[in-house]
Amino acid sequence: MTRRTNTSNKRSAEARAFDRAVGERIKARRTKLGIPQGLLVSLTGGSVSRYESGSVSCPVYRLAVIAKALKCLPGYFLNGIET
Repeated sequence: MTRRTNTSNKRSAEARAFDRAVGERIKARRTKLGIPQGLLVSLTGGSVSRYESGSVSCPVYRLAVIAKALKCLPGYFLNGIET
């Protein structure tokens, strides 16, 4: 019998740290602009709280949508993060 593993546990520590860093930048930008999380959710159709907490990876397309809503380029969330 093959044992199933939880794929979320397979994310490396590096990947989790990267996702947290991106999430912190999303939250900081949203807060700086005074945009409530609920409004960002309605503008982007995404699960912003999970991205901001770093509990899940933000897909590139969704990051582009969030960036547009927050009036910046997607690279704003990525530049300078060590991998």
